Amino acid sequence: MHTFETPSSRWQALVTRNPAANGTFVYCVLTTHIYCRPTCPARLARRANVEFFSTSSEAEAAGYRACKRMPEAEGFGA
Repeated sequence: MHTFETPSSRWQALVTRNPAANGTFVYCVLTTHIYCRPTCPARLARRANVEFFSTSSEAEAAGYRACKRMPEAEGFGA
């Protein structure tokens, strides 16, 4: 069982689009101000432009908006 608590484990989950990571964190792209789930089919951003949050609510509070490819039901908050 993966916990995906460290930035390096989250990055690895993102690079491999690991389905086990869905619901455990979102990643945000600094240059676009968009957040996505780890399995989003969007092009992979440069590591230097990515930050991670545990919930979509945290990402939104930091000024990011949801990826248009992410169904609203898959966002998770609080």
